[in-house]
Amino acid sequence: MKKNILVFSVILVLLGCDTTPPSPDTPPPLRFHKSYIQYFRELRQARNKNLILDVLKGSRIDTNKRVIYAMGGLVEDFSRFYSADERLGFRIHVQNCPEGLYHRIPMHPHMEKLYSPEEWEELKRVNRVYDSLLNLIGDTAFNKSMRRETHIAAIITPLDSIKVTCNKAFNPKYPQGSNLSSLFTVFFNDPYATVKSGYTYAPTHYVYEWNIYYNEVPISVAKANMGTADFANRPFIGYTWYCMLDVAPDKSDTYTFTIEVILTDGTTFKATTNPIKIKGKNG
Repeated sequence: MKKNILVFSVILVLLGCDTTPPSPDTPPPLRFHKSYIQYFRELRQARNKNLILDVLKGSRIDTNKRVIYAMGGLVEDFSRFYSADERLGFRIHVQNCPEGLYHRIPMHPHMEKLYSPEEWEELKRVNRVYDSLLNLIGDTAFNKSMRRETHIAAIITPLDSIKVTCNKAFNPKYPQGSNLSSLFTVFFNDPYATVKSGYTYAPTHYVYEWNIYYNEVPISVAKANMGTADFANRPFIGYTWYCMLDVAPDKSDTYTFTIEVILTDGTTFKATTNPIKIKGKNG
C-alpha cells in the first residue's frame, strides 16, 4: 500500500538533498517555504546500511569569528602530515532511509485518484505529523525563499552518544577498543537553534563560510566535544555529523575505526572505516 508513497517521498528528498553552493555566475533557483525545516526524520527506522561514513581532511576553523572555512575532501592517508587544518575527520551521515520521513507532500484534489484510499490517508497522516512538529517547535513563520538545493532537515529521536573505537592502542590512556569519543570535536547543523533565534544565526554557534558568501538562509552549526556533548538535550539537530580528531596517536601506524551512533531509545547502528595511515606524535 505504501510503495507509491515511499517512492514519491524519496523523489522529493533527492530533489532537495544537494547542499553544494551554485556557481557565482549562475543565479540559483528559489523556492518559497512557509517553514525553515523541510524534513523531519525518525532515525529509529535506520539500519547499519543507512549509516554512511567518509574519512575527511579536517577543516580550517576560526574560533574567534566562529566560521568554518572548509570541510576537507576525502582522504585516507595521514602518514605525511598532521596539523590543526589537516587532521583526521569523519563525516557521518544517515541516508536512503525513506521510512519515518515527514515533509510537506503536495495533495491537490486531482491527485487523489492516483492513490488507493489507504495511500491517500497515509499522505494526509504524513502532512499532519509534519505540521504538528513545526507547531511544536514554533517553525511557522519563516515565509522566505531558498535555493531548491538547500536541504534543512532535523531528526526526531535525539541522539544519546556517538562512540568511536579503534583496532589498535592510541596511547597508554586509550588502549585498543577503548572509547575515543572525547578525543574528537563534533560539528552538526542545529536548525532548531536557528528557529529559536528568529531565523537568524544562533549567536553561540558557528557558520559555514559558503553560507555567508552565498547569502544563504542561515545555517547554525553547533560545536561540542563528542565525548561530553549533551545530545539528548539537543532536539531536532541535523543528521550529518562532522567529527575531527584533536589528538594524533602516539605511534605512526595504520588504524581502523568503528563509529557507533546510539539513540536515546537504545537504537544503535554502526559503520567501520577502511585502514587509515596516520602520522603519530612520536613518529
